[in-house]
Amino acid sequence: MLNVRDSKAISDKKIQEIAREIRRICQDKFVIVEISAERYNQIYAKLENEKKSLNDLLAWAHAKAIEELL
Repeated sequence: MLNVRDSKAISDKKIQEIAREIRRICQDKFVIVEISAERYNQIYAKLENEKKSLNDLLAWAHAKAIEELL
């Protein structure tokens, strides 16, 4: 329906269009987990030290979003 692809492979304009459509479909029942660049770098360094991947960060962000929705 939205033809969503890897965000690195689509333009910023297309990402904004997809975001608007998601908001419309979800009727504003969503949360955005925002991580500053500084905090992201701190988390990334910690993950590297713990031999973890960015998937662990993504899992945390998804869990945080679900928690806030509930």
